[in-house]
Amino acid sequence: MSLVQYYNLLLFRISSSEYHIIGEDVDATDFTSNPAVSGLTTTEETAYDATLANIVTLKSTITTLSQLPPGTKLTSLETLDVSNCTAISQIPTSYSAGLLTLLVASTKVSSIPTTFSSLKTLEISNCKRIASVGISSLETLIMSHSAVTEITNLNALTRLVALTSKVTSIPAAPNLVVVTWSGVSSSTLSVDPNNTSIVQIITTGSTASITSDNGVITSIVS
Repeated sequence: MSLVQYYNLLLFRISSSEYHIIGEDVDATDFTSNPAVSGLTTTEETAYDATLANIVTLKSTITTLSQLPPGTKLTSLETLDVSNCTAISQIPTSYSAGLLTLLVASTKVSSIPTTFSSLKTLEISNCKRIASVGISSLETLIMSHSAVTEITNLNALTRLVALTSKVTSIPAAPNLVVVTWSGVSSSTLSVDPNNTSIVQIITTGSTASITSDNGVITSIVS
């Protein structure tokens, strides 16, 4: 089926594993039951559940999306992209604990559920309500123009992108390889000297604003 209703969402099939959110019923706010299964036979409901269980990537193509329904049926979901959905304020904890990629740039999301313990890639650029990030499984963190002032639990992190950032220090991150950073106003950045895996630190500001015992510091200002 090309179109699938899931609670308040209208999903369009890109492939058997990827669906895009192309519509929302804003009047559907009661998530105690899924109206899409009303009237389905047992066989039809089984097929419907199987379709949802096969979705690996879910992306919103409408920036007006206001609310995500429970994710209990999306058991295989690995990538959730609601970037630029400026009304989205939370990601339900019922979404798969196996989620690997979460893209919530330019949303009103204020926290990342701790249940997402397998998350590898997180983008929170332009998120003004998240003050800190501490997810030990993260490998890539993109947080430019965000309100984040503290990052912790960086055991797996290999790449950090933080342009126009309020972060002024990078703590121990044993696997960190590449950093892209620029501060606000005349702020500086200090990097834990134990981060010996760092190869390069790229900035759009002055290299003098960064203190690091490791890696080549490069300014890309022309």
